[in-house]
Amino acid sequence: MDTAIDSGRQRMWTGALVVASLLGVSCIRLHAQATPEEAVRAFFAAASGEAGTQPITNLLTLFTQNGQLLTVQSPDSVAHIVARSPVEYVESSRAYLASNTQYETPLRLRVNEYGNVGNVFCSFEARRSPNDAPFYRGVASFQLLRVGADWRIVTAYWQGERPGRPLPAR
Repeated sequence: MDTAIDSGRQRMWTGALVVASLLGVSCIRLHAQATPEEAVRAFFAAASGEAGTQPITNLLTLFTQNGQLLTVQSPDSVAHIVARSPVEYVESSRAYLASNTQYETPLRLRVNEYGNVGNVFCSFEARRSPNDAPFYRGVASFQLLRVGADWRIVTAYWQGERPGRPLPAR
C-alpha cells in the first residue's frame, strides 16, 4: 500500500478518535465499508435511532481526511450551499439528535464505480419511527474514494424536498 495513503489514513483515524473523545464518546465503531453502497447506508444509519442514541460519531470514520458535507438550502429562489467538515456536522447535529428520534433510509441508489472512484446518487427519507410516514425526504450525491479495501466518502451533498418540488418518481 502507498505510504502516503497509509500515513493519511492513520491521521484520519487518530483525528477521529481524538474528536470522539472530545465529544464525550468513549468508543466509536470502526467498520470497513467494502462497497460505495455500504458507505452510504452507514452514513444514513449514523443519524438513525431513538433520541440520544444515534451513533452520529460513526460519521467520523466514514469520511476521507478532508471530507465535506454539503447541504443545499433554498429558502427563496436562490440556492446556496452550507459546507461542513464531518467534525462540524457531528457537533451541529448533537443537540437535535439528543431530543429527536429519527430513522433515515436511502431509497433508490444508483452506484457507479471506476477504479478507486465511486459515486452514489440516491433519494432518501427520514421517519420518526420505522413505521411512520416520512417527515423529510430529499436527494443526495456521494463521491467516494477507495482507500485500500475500504470506501470513504469525500463529499456528501444533498437537498431536501421542498413544496412545489416533489421528488421524481424515478
